[in-house]
Amino acid sequence: MTRNEESDHVRVKHIGDAKRKKEERNRDCYSRRVEVPVSSKKMIAAQEEMVAAKVPLGYRDQCAHLLIPLNKCRQAEFFLPWKCEYELIREEGDKAKQNKLQVSL
Repeated sequence: MTRNEESDHVRVKHIGDAKRKKEERNRDCYSRRVEVPVSSKKMIAAQEEMVAAKVPLGYRDQCAHLLIPLNKCRQAEFFLPWKCEYELIREEGDKAKQNKLQVSL
C-alpha cells in the first residue's frame, strides 16, 4: 500500500466512527424523551364537520367547534367587525384558556 491509500483508509474509518458516535448520541436523546401530558380537553367538532366548514388545518384544534359558527356568522354578516361579537368572544376566550393550559404544562 502506498501512503495515499493508507490515508484514504484511515479517513474512511474516521468517518465511520463519526457516524457511529452520532447514531449513539441520537439514540441517547430519544431514550431520554420526556412524556408531556396533552390537553385533557377532547375534540368536540368531528373531522367531517371541519372539512365541510372548510376550517384551515392550522385551526383544527380543541376550539374548532366554536370557530365553525363564528365563520358562518362572519360570512353571513359580510365580515363586519361589530357583528358576531358573541361568537368571537367565546372563541377567543376558549383559545386563551387553551393557551394558558398549554403554558402551565
